[in-house]
Amino acid sequence: VDISKKNLDALHGKIKELGLKKIKLIYGDWLEAEVEKCDVAVCAYSFGGTIGTAQGINKIFEIAGKAAFFISPYASVQTDFLTGELYIKMGIEPPSFSGDYRDLLRLIQNQGREVECKIFEYDFGMPLASKDGLDNCVLYLGEKLGLPPTDLFKEHLQKIITMRNGLYWVPNPRKSAMIIWKGRSETNDND
Repeated sequence: VDISKKNLDALHGKIKELGLKKIKLIYGDWLEAEVEKCDVAVCAYSFGGTIGTAQGINKIFEIAGKAAFFISPYASVQTDFLTGELYIKMGIEPPSFSGDYRDLLRLIQNQGREVECKIFEYDFGMPLASKDGLDNCVLYLGEKLGLPPTDLFKEHLQKIITMRNGLYWVPNPRKSAMIIWKGRSETNDND
């Protein structure tokens, strides 16, 4: 479920590329979306809209039977693709989420849910088939991050780009929190 058609189109392309089945994409608002019950729910980096409200979080618990995983930014300031220094050079304030994982954790705990929280780091970077794709990468990331597609931005990407699995790799290390809720077990369902 996403309110961004662009994100869903990109996800649809990846699903098709990987030949995945049984994945339903829904364009719309979380609270209005009709979703089926499932064993496991995963919600990652998407708590800015109605999904990040008490009502939205509760809906996740209602549909998830065995577990729910909430993956949230560790900090509220967004400096994706190692752009912290770049924002400073451009004189632009980096975007911020309205909160961080602690706000989400409080929201969940206020609903009386027992959860576990783990902090981790992962590289959410993106591959490029060749350096020729760098100009398109500058345009795409410029739009995504709210940065003008300047030579300074291109120089930044050229500076951070590495090789990974035979492809050029634009790193995007993120520190995140995973909040884990273990749902009802089969033996407790009748209690």
